Amino acid sequence: MVNAVSQIAGFLDNGANGLEFDIEFTTEGNASRTFHGVPCDCFRDCNYNEDFVSYLQNLRSLTTPGDPKYRKQLVLLFVDFKVSSLTDEARTNAGEDVAKKLLEHYWDISKGLDFSGNEEIEEIQKSKKRLEGNQFLENNWLGDGITNCLRRGTDRLKSVLDERDEPDGKISKVYWWTVDKESSMCEGCNQTTLLTEGVDALITNYPKTLKKVLQEDFSKQARLATFEDSPWEKYVENAGSNSSQEGNYTMNLDYEY
Repeated sequence: MVNAVSQIAGFLDNGANGLEFDIEFTTEGNASRTFHGVPCDCFRDCNYNEDFVSYLQNLRSLTTPGDPKYRKQLVLLFVDFKVSSLTDEARTNAGEDVAKKLLEHYWDISKGLDFSGNEEIEEIQKSKKRLEGNQFLENNWLGDGITNCLRRGTDRLKSVLDERDEPDGKISKVYWWTVDKESSMCEGCNQTTLLTEGVDALITNYPKTLKKVLQEDFSKQARLATFEDSPWEKYVENAGSNSSQEGNYTMNLDYEY
């Protein structure tokens, strides 16, 4: 998690092409600041924070071509809503408030859905069925994982990868979190081949390690995703003139300090 503006440059300089941050809300459901708090991942400082609007305005600069702060490599923003303690009414307000602030202080296109709570696949399908006709249905990511403090098996991860690859599958991309060990990164991206069965993204506290793994072990198969790559389409080998012909691999990150 990268919850302070002062942290961002360090992670981008280390090779990350995505940022994960947490949003804290008031009891009424107003998005107040980026903040995780304790407990969080092992060996992390949980207390970095920033005014939410200020954080969004900084992100706008970082992702706007022509801006002096523009960083072309930053292609993914991953947001964790801290709403478990809110009432149902406040949660509704929280969603509306974040949407309004994103529209006003960041952007108004490329919206989608993310399922990151390790829910049962059947429950996710039920949720999507209730949303039939919604414009977000075709744009969705699904995550599998656990805090870096613990070791988690890959059975569910493999099952959601299979679901993604079904001819009528409704999952656009699959990501794995939080993966800090180099050995785990290779395990996650080498299921037959990265291009046919591998995860589309990793969340890690060590973007430099992931960049090294990609360069040393998968240089002919994959690379970090860029603005030219679709966030909703899986790479297909021999895709002709597709800009992702050498594979795309989006790296998201947590903070390292």
